[in-house]
Amino acid sequence: MSYLGLPRMNFAGAFFANPSNLNNYTGNYEFAATDQDLVYETGPYNNPQGVAQFYFRETKITQCVGGDGQVIADEPLDGNDIGTVNTWDAQTSADGKAYTLAKMVDIDPDMQFRSELYGIRIFVKTPDGYGFSGYTETPQLRDLYFARGAGSNNDDEPTLGYNKMQVACGTWHQRLYIDEWFIPEAGKSRTLDALSAGGAMELDIKLSVDMFLCDPNNKFTTGDMYCYGRLMGTIGAIASNMPKQIVPGRRMYAAGLVDELNKNGALNSAQNEGVFTREAGAKAAISAAEEAAPWNSTDACVQSDGATDYLIVDMGTTTPLKEDSPLGILDFGNNLTLGYLDGSDNFVAFASQGYTQAGSFVSVSDQLTDYIDLPGANEYRKSVYLKNAGVVQVALTAAEATILKSAQLSIQSNGQAVLKENPGGYYVNTETASCRLAPNSSSGDGFTLTGFQYGQPMSTINQAENLSLQITDNVVEYNSEALNFKRYPYSTKSIPTTSFTTEVSSEALSQYPGQFQMSISTGAGQAFQEKPPSLKVYNNWIRQPLDSLCGYIQIGSTGAVIGEPSVGPTIPAVTLLFWQDQWISDTPNWKDNIGPILSVYAKLYPGMAGLIDIADEPTVISFAGALIARFSLKVKDPAFMPVVRDMSPATITMMNTWLTEQVAKSKEGSAS
Repeated sequence: MSYLGLPRMNFAGAFFANPSNLNNYTGNYEFAATDQDLVYETGPYNNPQGVAQFYFRETKITQCVGGDGQVIADEPLDGNDIGTVNTWDAQTSADGKAYTLAKMVDIDPDMQFRSELYGIRIFVKTPDGYGFSGYTETPQLRDLYFARGAGSNNDDEPTLGYNKMQVACGTWHQRLYIDEWFIPEAGKSRTLDALSAGGAMELDIKLSVDMFLCDPNNKFTTGDMYCYGRLMGTIGAIASNMPKQIVPGRRMYAAGLVDELNKNGALNSAQNEGVFTREAGAKAAISAAEEAAPWNSTDACVQSDGATDYLIVDMGTTTPLKEDSPLGILDFGNNLTLGYLDGSDNFVAFASQGYTQAGSFVSVSDQLTDYIDLPGANEYRKSVYLKNAGVVQVALTAAEATILKSAQLSIQSNGQAVLKENPGGYYVNTETASCRLAPNSSSGDGFTLTGFQYGQPMSTINQAENLSLQITDNVVEYNSEALNFKRYPYSTKSIPTTSFTTEVSSEALSQYPGQFQMSISTGAGQAFQEKPPSLKVYNNWIRQPLDSLCGYIQIGSTGAVIGEPSVGPTIPAVTLLFWQDQWISDTPNWKDNIGPILSVYAKLYPGMAGLIDIADEPTVISFAGALIARFSLKVKDPAFMPVVRDMSPATITMMNTWLTEQVAKSKEGSAS
């Protein structure tokens, strides 16, 4: 079970996101700390006043599929809103407290491929009272892909498409925990009955996003509005012991990657070189895609309704987009064919290239052109929206279902392979793609590497000679050009390190099929060097105001494509923010300890100035109690301060120590 299962609920609409861009450039931290001019042009996305909000807009439930694999024709949820906490319709908890808007945060300026969503809450309720509400755990952006195109060309800026629209697409996938089901009468909503069966209080949710509009001149442009993008998503049933961010099933990769593996006998994904900012990644990907346009990796699984086996594939962010056509139309070619590879690596098409719905055959091509009109969403992000969010299904014969237990899936477009599974059917990926650790600590429970073979959970991670994993621990290294190369800092790379180590158990966890304990352990903090006399010669001073090092765990194999490789830069398996705690004092004061830190945040996040000027000592003292409350929240809380979560726990403790002293002094002054 997963969102790629039976039953499932699809939805589509627009989304809004407005993170600040000033922290996209690592050098700005040094500039802010030394009163130099900041770099505002950090890439196509330019929003220095951004405050990291994220929410759905005019998002509707577009289609529900029952446990029998059939689209439910009379489902009361169809056409209903599916919403998040937003700015125009405040939602409150059962005890009357207003929920906080979700926040979108990059794990680090030197890793913008793992943007996290904090505080996503989902609300569904029809006028007749049917629906549910719940919240998600924090997902990291996965399958970020730059070579897809955006439906039209922009020769002046290749990382953008039509009207300065970001070409990147990506997904967020996580566990959705249900607060409450709203089912006034059983049998009225087959979807809710099926999803809540057995008292289920956990679901699986997947969000696919693309076509984000970057032009600040379009703040009021209907249908092409600044900070809005296209959203499509799916919710399905899930077992509580299954992975939360990885589909418990199968994965297909760009056929060229798998072919390279077969030709060379090895594809080492644990390479050290790479670029890690979003803009640099886009440049690299588009350059690499000039020779070929591979499709993005995607997930698949085989599910049964009890009588028929279905292959279900997520193609929402997989295909290229058509140029010079209505925005967002998928370009899957004139002849899209799903099948498998036989023992001689010959492609064999499935007998059925679709399934039968209410007595009529629906091909995969039909499923990928079954668009729905969403006039409300088109006010913000004009685009086509698929009813099924790109999730398609093919009915299998009994023989095909048996063959797929030991055969590679493959998809062809116009007679050419565009997607393939690994030889041996292996799918290995990290369940969690980023973490934050203090010196001399280790990751806790729940940090795992997942392993599936032909859709079934593996019991040992090295159960075949051709799946011997290679794990490399790296930190970011800079060269002397980084500060001066202001817009696209290619000048970072990762190098092996002994600052932390990674281990993966060889046996799966007994209660969690296909999941292997993964441990990341840090050593002592690494002392920063003194600021050099010239910005042309430095090592880690550039990160000094950040009080952290950025590290990567890269995992490769001699026999399989691992993780999320795609055209362009290598995306590390895990990003580690390694706290350094260089600025801690037991007796902090504003001048030496608190003021220098908060002044950097004030400069990098000017959008917060309208709420509180954290660079001004009297203002901070007057808000000391409120700041303590924000600093003391759990990191997963969307109201946590700082929003970007790049202040170490020890630094926050020091901050609260000083703030608490100011509250006490204020009370003493009032008493006297």
